[in-house]
Amino acid sequence: GNFIPLSTTDPSENKSLYSASLVFTQSYSPTSKPLKAYLDEHIDFSRKNTALTVDVAASIVDKCKKIDDDRRLEKDRSSSMDSGIQTRSQQKPSTTLLDCFKHFTKREVLSDDDLWKCPKCAMLKKATKKIDLWLLPKILIVQLKRFNYTRYYRDKIDLRIDCPIDNLDLSQYVLNPAEKAKAKYNLIAVSNHMGGLGGGHYTAYAKNSHDKKWHIFDDSYVSEANETDVIARTLDSRLRNSSFPNIGTTCMKDAPLASAKEPYKCSDGEKSFYVPPDSTDYNKYARCSECYSKALQICPSDSFGRPPTRKTKSGVVLYDLDDFPLNEYLLKSHHDFADNRYGGITFGDQIEDDYDNRSHALIWFNNKGYHALPSYLNVMNNLILRSKISDPVIAGKFGISTYSHPFTLNSDLLSQQSLEQRISDFGVAITVLCAYSFVPAAVILYLVREYVTQEKRLIFISGVKPLIYWSSTFIWDLAYYLILISLTMALIKIFNISAFNSRVTTTQAIFCLLFLYGWSSIPLVYCLVRVFKDTSTAFMASFCLWMFTGMLTCIADLMLTLYSWVPGIVRAQSILSRCFLIFPPYCLGSGLVHLMRNELMADFGRTIDANLYVDPFSMKLVGDRIVAMIVVGFLGLIITYVLDLDIRLPNIFYKIPAPETTIDGDVMEERHRILNGTDTNLDILQAKSLTKVFRRATGQSLLAVDHLCFGDVYPTSGDCFLYEKQIRNQARAYPGSIGYCPQFDAVDGYLTSREALMCYAKLIGIVDREHIVSSTLKKFHMESFANRIIRTYSGGMRRKLSVAVAMLGQPDLILLDEPTNGMDPGNRRIVWNNIINAKKQDKAILLTSHSMAECDVLCSRLAIMVNGQFKCLGTPQHLKHRFGTGYYLKLRLEDESSIQIAANIVQQYLPDSNMTERHGTRLEYNIPKSYTLSKIFGFIETNKNLMNAIDYSLSQTTLEHVFLRFASKQRDNSIVNLEDVLMDDTASISSSTVQSFVQTTEKANNTFSRRSPSFTPMQNDNASQTAADLRELPAIDSCTDLVLNVDRPPSSASNTSSQQDDHVFRI
Repeated sequence: GNFIPLSTTDPSENKSLYSASLVFTQSYSPTSKPLKAYLDEHIDFSRKNTALTVDVAASIVDKCKKIDDDRRLEKDRSSSMDSGIQTRSQQKPSTTLLDCFKHFTKREVLSDDDLWKCPKCAMLKKATKKIDLWLLPKILIVQLKRFNYTRYYRDKIDLRIDCPIDNLDLSQYVLNPAEKAKAKYNLIAVSNHMGGLGGGHYTAYAKNSHDKKWHIFDDSYVSEANETDVIARTLDSRLRNSSFPNIGTTCMKDAPLASAKEPYKCSDGEKSFYVPPDSTDYNKYARCSECYSKALQICPSDSFGRPPTRKTKSGVVLYDLDDFPLNEYLLKSHHDFADNRYGGITFGDQIEDDYDNRSHALIWFNNKGYHALPSYLNVMNNLILRSKISDPVIAGKFGISTYSHPFTLNSDLLSQQSLEQRISDFGVAITVLCAYSFVPAAVILYLVREYVTQEKRLIFISGVKPLIYWSSTFIWDLAYYLILISLTMALIKIFNISAFNSRVTTTQAIFCLLFLYGWSSIPLVYCLVRVFKDTSTAFMASFCLWMFTGMLTCIADLMLTLYSWVPGIVRAQSILSRCFLIFPPYCLGSGLVHLMRNELMADFGRTIDANLYVDPFSMKLVGDRIVAMIVVGFLGLIITYVLDLDIRLPNIFYKIPAPETTIDGDVMEERHRILNGTDTNLDILQAKSLTKVFRRATGQSLLAVDHLCFGDVYPTSGDCFLYEKQIRNQARAYPGSIGYCPQFDAVDGYLTSREALMCYAKLIGIVDREHIVSSTLKKFHMESFANRIIRTYSGGMRRKLSVAVAMLGQPDLILLDEPTNGMDPGNRRIVWNNIINAKKQDKAILLTSHSMAECDVLCSRLAIMVNGQFKCLGTPQHLKHRFGTGYYLKLRLEDESSIQIAANIVQQYLPDSNMTERHGTRLEYNIPKSYTLSKIFGFIETNKNLMNAIDYSLSQTTLEHVFLRFASKQRDNSIVNLEDVLMDDTASISSSTVQSFVQTTEKANNTFSRRSPSFTPMQNDNASQTAADLRELPAIDSCTDLVLNVDRPPSSASNTSSQQDDHVFRI
């Protein structure tokens, strides 16, 4: 039952002793034959195997002198031969003597050089050989091979072999059934060798057959082995034995913690000590650095080596320090094992003879561990108890359990945790917070795109109410967020994170924190949609806002908690923690920290049988955070809904200047008609006193009437009316009454054109959707592209689809903001035809365009705005006739030598004409209206040959010329005199913003256009080139006042005063 390691340690020399041979005697029955007689019978076998066997009589001297100094020097010289001395880190894992028997008696296959001759066929064949035992001796001597000597390799075998002291059972290797009962042996002698091939020394242990005492043999010196030394070696073998449940009672069958989970869960453990492959020897020359702040020395990891280890069934790791100087090892490795080394046991220490108690077992314990002393004392008691029982199986069923209650802990003591633990909890919370900061950033992406591309406005115009829009959006986002929460909870369950998964209530609290974080964060990010102008900025700003808000608030709370001992800090921390509850990231981060701290306190409480677990939903823990996030979520939804309501606050910041007294007659007549309500029953769209005042002109606030009508920008005063009702209420109350094509493509690019049209048809409420959608696709020649993804379309195709959406369902009012921008001539003609057909069906159309030719073709009435005031109003022909400067004559000459001749002739016969352009052999003249057409044609026909003219053309002033002449008179913060516009032909184009409107007041042929280009100073001959850079804004029907912004150059800033900061535009 008792196992002794054949590689033991000599305490005086601290060197390894390797067994050379062992002597056993049968234990099945007492023998009457003297031990010497048995030794004599086997003397030959003993000599051949160099085994040492002795007959120990009772008269042997009880105690011998210590080895003299000369003998010690001789042993030191022999032990210093490094060829045979190997450290424990170089040894292989140990094995047992029974394993040696098994290997010795196994079947072996003979090689080709050792073939067996068959007695029957007389042929050499391959065969196997095997050694079996038939008869067993009374005295069994087991010789162990000690050296390995080959041609190139010589060394001492260092394999450690564990041998049982009692009951060595060899019955499984005996073939004779009669001998099986005699197959149990007890150890009576051991021969040990110390040294190597270059030299060494033999010692032996032998047991006296009379008094059953062990003696030590060292050359001529014989001494009785101290009983306590034998007990210590027996306890050491018990401690090394892997067949026991544990060094304590944790893994015993009926132990209190036998069925416990982590960290008390039992496993198979390791059967022997394991030497790590990267193990190193003890380095006594290594230098250690002193750390004064921690009052310890820090040594390099290679200074104290890597001793062999074995993990027990309960998870305790044993370190074998036979080959290490114990005190130095403990000092040098203290820093590496400061948190998990609490004690140990050493055997065989030399005790002075003067002490009554000369036990060779010493218990070490770390007094920083509250339960280290009683725990390791109980380990020693269990070893002593089990050493008294020879059968290891029976010994494993006995044990002593110890309960330690050194002092009583309470929640106040446990709440004073270490700084490292708090920082660890904070790190976990920050990690989760950083991951979940992407949630609001991901939510805002699509909403900002809808807002910037005006898709959201198009949805509202189609009849969707803000409550339905935001409710459906919130439900959709929350559903996706629940998927993320489910994955998070699954990961917590899979990886079995104890701080979050130990109790059901804790798991429920974590789920509530994560869910309510989304409940509160998603509505808050809805409120920020109007702030951003592009999706990338919105994503990064939202992520950083949520992450840094959570980090800063949590760090502030943590720092105040760490300095709670400072007077006044506790109150400040309490106030700030309440204020921080309005931030969902703080609620999530601090809530996770509180939950982890609660689990830590509960774990401490279990060790002292105290229930320190607090209900996670209590207001003391995370209840206040749950309530705060619920309230913040409702407030965010309410604010989001209110922001989309048509609530206009009274204007108290801007004073509206009085309109100019110098107003064109057509404009004045139209204003009086609208304000007096004369013949307005046929008007579809009216803008009454529509005014917008800007504090400063930024050059980026060019506004369209549709912005003022639909709520993106609120007017300072006045409003727009559709059939004498406010257009904002009308659009939502009667979906389908207004069609809208925004400046940017507002259709979802991941749909097909058929799906997009079908979607808006459902929103409008069209009954026969399939027929209407197919008809619309056919009218816009899009049948072949109906089932393709919109994002694959060209820019012109997407604009054409936007126009088709605006005209879906034949609305009464159609707003088109640059509908043909980016189109090729073919698609532009298709859109023009559909606009003309809508005019024929008595539909009012408000058009914005870059092309004056497009306005001339499609529009019925125009209005040109200068410095925020209408300067003219009427049909295109009326404006060209009234504000045109006459006629434009274009000549194309044969060569450049004729240019000067032609110029002189024109100046002679038409002295009031003015050359406006000259390109190569092409000349363009502006001829006043004082000349009749007959006189002009007569002059040209008469002098055509003299001027060498190939061809010529005479035309009336175009809208482009009229517009450019008005634009040239735009001045910052000044009133343009109408007479100056009509009479001055030489003024250069100034930096300005001019609004051009095309509109009608009749129900038929209602098409409106507005144009607002920005110019920079240039010469007159480049004026036509400037027209290509103009930007248009839509006009309105039956307008009285419109206020729009003016682009002002930086150079004009010096001419402005504080009274000139308000810029007013009226219709």
